[in-house]
Amino acid sequence: MIFFLLQFALMVLLVIPWTGRAPGWVGASAIAAYALLLMGSLLFLWVLKHNRLDNFRALPEPPPGNRLITSGPYRFIRHPMYLALLLAMAGFSLLYGELWRWPVWGALGIVLHFKAQQEERFLCARFPEYRDYSARTKSLLPFLL
Repeated sequence: MIFFLLQFALMVLLVIPWTGRAPGWVGASAIAAYALLLMGSLLFLWVLKHNRLDNFRALPEPPPGNRLITSGPYRFIRHPMYLALLLAMAGFSLLYGELWRWPVWGALGIVLHFKAQQEERFLCARFPEYRDYSARTKSLLPFLL
């Protein structure tokens, strides 16, 4: 539960324009921000194409009756939804252009890392084939991490 609460709090910090200042809607950084938001959104949609909404849960423990998905983006990484979230939150951080958002984004990455580790313990216990799957796929970044 703590990972979910931290994740939610950090996302709120990143998405809301706390200073009342308008985000940078134009310029190179805005284009990069929109590209990150678009990449995160497209990855999110690709995940939904291969995984049902009832197979998701905000908490690390998988819902009862869920199934192991290894197709679509899951062929390359075990946590594509976390990557989609990090891409979108990086987009918001860049769009608002406030330096304090980047350490918050980094903290979100750390929270998601530990949440993924906890989730993987549950998945290993529920699905014996998860160990083989995790041995051949990266956690968050294809071919890297």
